Amino acid sequence: VSPDGRFISYSTGSLALVDVAARSSRVLAQPPAPVSGRVSRADESRFSPDGRQLAFGWFERANGRDTWEIRLINADGSGQRTLVPPSAAPVSPTGWSPDGRFVAVAEYADDRTSRLHLVDVATGEKREILKGGKWRINGGRTFSPDGQWIAFTHFDGENRDIYVVP
Repeated sequence: VSPDGRFISYSTGSLALVDVAARSSRVLAQPPAPVSGRVSRADESRFSPDGRQLAFGWFERANGRDTWEIRLINADGSGQRTLVPPSAAPVSPTGWSPDGRFVAVAEYADDRTSRLHLVDVATGEKREILKGGKWRINGGRTFSPDGQWIAFTHFDGENRDIYVVP
């Protein structure tokens, strides 16, 4: 949901927005026309704090190889660009810093461990802030209001705990 509550982003393969007040929807980003052996789709998305941009996951399968990346797009559908280049490890945007300068990105490895990165929206520079572990980042409200802390959940198969890191 956008910060002002007017829009809801969702994916059915394409990234789209519902305008709650107008009761209409529009596509922001869509996969290319289907080609044999190739699948593309938009995944989870998160609005920037000002509601002007979305960070979203993008998945591609081509020639038996899966890749994930993080893209940015303006809420009007313009200015799409890649923030985190294609990777063999699944990645997902988990939230924006309150000042809109960084996107928190969770990366999931085959061994069921995860990492957390901050990615600078202006430069694309990626900084690891939490090394691999058997945790799952809490999707939605990841950052504290002052931007000094990030909350995440840890799940060991039986117990779920909540932690914060600076």
